[in-house]
Amino acid sequence: MISRAVKFAGKQKTLDKEKQTQLLAKFSDAKSIGSWAAPSVAQSVDSGLIDGLSDKEFAPKTNATRAQATVMLKRLLASIEFMN
Repeated sequence: MISRAVKFAGKQKTLDKEKQTQLLAKFSDAKSIGSWAAPSVAQSVDSGLIDGLSDKEFAPKTNATRAQATVMLKRLLASIEFMN
């Protein structure tokens, strides 16, 4: 949803397949990220909206907490220049 909001705001940049793979390779569980979600996840990581649970774990099968969702929303609003 975050990636779609960035696209709607006209702030999305296109990443080639190689760059997507490179961005996701740092996560040990990158293979668990669905192929349908990988481009959006890579764009969100590249833009700094999502970091993962740690430097090496993304945890794509877990739900985000309210705190994590709040941080992503704050980063989104700052990224699209809707707030400071």
